[in-house]
Amino acid sequence: MPEISGYPRLRKRHPEIDFVANDEGFERLNKDYNLRSPKEIGYDDVDGGFTYKDEIFLGIFHNNVRGYNFPQEAFQSPWARITSQGLIYSISPELGIFLKLRRGVMKGRMYGKDSLDSASILLGMKKRNKKIEVSKLKKLLSSECCPFCPFQECTQCLTQLESKYINISLKDRPVFLNIIKELKVEIAPLCKHN
Repeated sequence: MPEISGYPRLRKRHPEIDFVANDEGFERLNKDYNLRSPKEIGYDDVDGGFTYKDEIFLGIFHNNVRGYNFPQEAFQSPWARITSQGLIYSISPELGIFLKLRRGVMKGRMYGKDSLDSASILLGMKKRNKKIEVSKLKKLLSSECCPFCPFQECTQCLTQLESKYINISLKDRPVFLNIIKELKVEIAPLCKHN
């Protein structure tokens, strides 16, 4: 995560890594790694496959993550990042933030790990003098997240996200909180509590 986001690690390394593959990618991964069916390991609601590589659990989602169908542009125009392990193609920062917020909306609360990952993305972009493309994020949120919001207050998802800033350096905390404040202003018109 640090090499992809551009910001130091904020949480312990997780022993699982998730990927999303389109039809062509999934077919190739299945051929190369003989992916196990999600049903074999107790996941009936997941479309994809699983394997282990160097003792790390790899989850390969096929075109969607728990009901969210990835737009083809995510596969056609991935975010390319150069790391110590070579070139990595990632989803856009906007799609990454959206997926974290979507999971919080689906579960009724924001997870600490999603908050810290979102902070890594946002602060990493700031360090590279880039900003999240709010119009892209708003488009994703307006159709797949905000209409299903279980929270009781306007932009409560972002309030919960910002509350997990404990692992952010003292120097960067005000920067992060300001980014969230700006996002709240931008996203508030989508909120059903506004």
